[in-house]
Amino acid sequence: MKLTFNYIHPKTMPKKHLKTSLVIYIKINYLCNKIDTMKKDIEIPVVKNIELVIIKEYSEEFLADSWYAYLFNNSEEEMEAILVVSQAIGEIDGEIRGTSQFRHAFKSIPPKGNVRVELVDPSVFKLSNTFMVTFFQGGKLYDKNYTFLADTLGDKHLTTLPFTTKKGIIAK
Repeated sequence: MKLTFNYIHPKTMPKKHLKTSLVIYIKINYLCNKIDTMKKDIEIPVVKNIELVIIKEYSEEFLADSWYAYLFNNSEEEMEAILVVSQAIGEIDGEIRGTSQFRHAFKSIPPKGNVRVELVDPSVFKLSNTFMVTFFQGGKLYDKNYTFLADTLGDKHLTTLPFTTKKGIIAK
């Protein structure tokens, strides 16, 4: 971290300000070095074996095929205190469009388990859909954004998922 100051030569500075300026300079340098050291100590864990997918399946509620976002925990540890924030944004017919942010909270997902996050309306397939997932696992806080780019959702993009018998689309 670098801070810049207007330099005043000590000979031209009034003596009553010289001591105060020197103390401030020393404290700022100390804090900057401390912050740089603290940044090096921060561990940002990488999310592994957690997938967000869009799956097309029959809905008993709507009596038709519907699209749903699912969060899969393919790891060996339980996910806890999960927060998912979703939003779609993009351009349709030259006009910027977007959805409201949707927030979902889940207490936990067991190892090799999954949870249905939300219904995804096909009208937002032309937009980029982002899911921001934050959770605890093994006592550490994890955070990852999963994105489906515009026009990457739909029947023609369905593939067999390696971790379930359902067909879906895996977020990047």
